[in-house]
Amino acid sequence: MRQNTIQASRVTQGYVQLLIDGTDHDLWFKRPAGVPNHLAWQIGHIASSANSGLKAIGKPSLCDEAWDKLFLRGTESSDDASIYPTVDEIIAKFHEVYAALTETYEQADESVLLADSQIERLIERFPKQGDFLVFLLTSHLAMHAGQISTLRKLLGLGHVM
Repeated sequence: MRQNTIQASRVTQGYVQLLIDGTDHDLWFKRPAGVPNHLAWQIGHIASSANSGLKAIGKPSLCDEAWDKLFLRGTESSDDASIYPTVDEIIAKFHEVYAALTETYEQADESVLLADSQIERLIERFPKQGDFLVFLLTSHLAMHAGQISTLRKLLGLGHVM
């Protein structure tokens, strides 16, 4: 069953990559009226959230505190691109963190995945550590892929698939 999760995640990661590749860097910090977060925030947030999954099971953080202050849940995106890492740095961090999360999930001992969640606000939705990792690898990533797809359409861009 774990391989099914990994395959689903890789497909979604590939879709996110198509969205990234299909969006010029000059559009990464644009937000159409009524849209709360631009593409740079979306990709940075996905990476930061996945990093939270790594930390939750005792792996070293791949995002520093400054990154989290820009991208963690509850933060708001800014139109000021100068406060963010470059687009290339954001893309690289996305790849780094998702590669680590995928590998960690694939190689994790069952006892790690079946351990009780340690993040208080998540316990009700994700009682086990593995529940949170599966969410990050699949549903969370897919939710944001949908948001990015909609954002691209509002920016006048077409489908990538």
